[in-house]
Amino acid sequence: MNLEKEFKKGCSILIPTWNSEVTLKRCLDSILPAFPKDAILELVIADKNSTDNTLKIIKQWAIDNRPIPVWTTNESGALGAARLACLNKAKYPTIFWLDSDIILPENYIEDLFAYTKKMNFPHSLDKISMIQGTMHSNYTIAYKWWHGFGVDNRPEDKKYGSYAGAPTSQLLVLAKALKMTDEERAHLKKLRSGEDSYLASISTKNGYYHYMYPIDTLHLEAEVIADEGNYKMLWSLCGAMSAGRSKVGALWSLKWICRVGLKAFLATGEPQMLTYTITIWINLLRACLKDERIINQRRLTVLKDW
Repeated sequence: MNLEKEFKKGCSILIPTWNSEVTLKRCLDSILPAFPKDAILELVIADKNSTDNTLKIIKQWAIDNRPIPVWTTNESGALGAARLACLNKAKYPTIFWLDSDIILPENYIEDLFAYTKKMNFPHSLDKISMIQGTMHSNYTIAYKWWHGFGVDNRPEDKKYGSYAGAPTSQLLVLAKALKMTDEERAHLKKLRSGEDSYLASISTKNGYYHYMYPIDTLHLEAEVIADEGNYKMLWSLCGAMSAGRSKVGALWSLKWICRVGLKAFLATGEPQMLTYTITIWINLLRACLKDERIINQRRLTVLKDW
């Protein structure tokens, strides 16, 4: 398997940050137990001029975990630009995307490789460029909502590989699978969100496959919501608009939220799943109308500035 062979030559862990002090230390502390002890690693962080203790946390982690090199670069552009800045700085043949609010389980990488080896693929293992686990939110309502959609209980068969969303939060990638043209790099640089799906589409265009396995990482969503406001699906809305859709078109592209909410309600029987869905739509509509109460929330400021 080419991905595993290249991983042994080195892996660059890429993290975009901005005022991430609430979750960042727990995220960073989960890295080394998740990777093989003999792994060759570097940590590359693109920071959006954080004003909290984010950079202090990074500096202390670097001191505590020598000799792993830790590089930081400033990127004040869109979230896609932060991803690109990380890619430009990475030097190893494999990369690992990690968000600052994710906690990895122990032996995560080895478990990903173990799953890949036991699966029955319809193609060469050398054509697999991305492998990842599922994401388990510690925000109970959101977890039940997604679980009702089926994200966390997909069958372990060949159809598993049809998943193409590839969130850049717990994802091991073959670097050469993300080879982009100048036009593609320019487009990525402009994306405020949805950059994860765009990177996945680049891999697919280059002839590779990616797979998700039922290995749970922990999304510290409860902490993020408490710190930044209940932002719901504003990332997706902003991504749709930055891709050139009108406000109406962006809202229409998110009609899947209603489908997810209905399936979650049918799966759980809990009216709260419908209430959660309605709340999402109210926030999306308020965001489209540029309600000042939403814009003044830091999460939407992030969306506007990214």
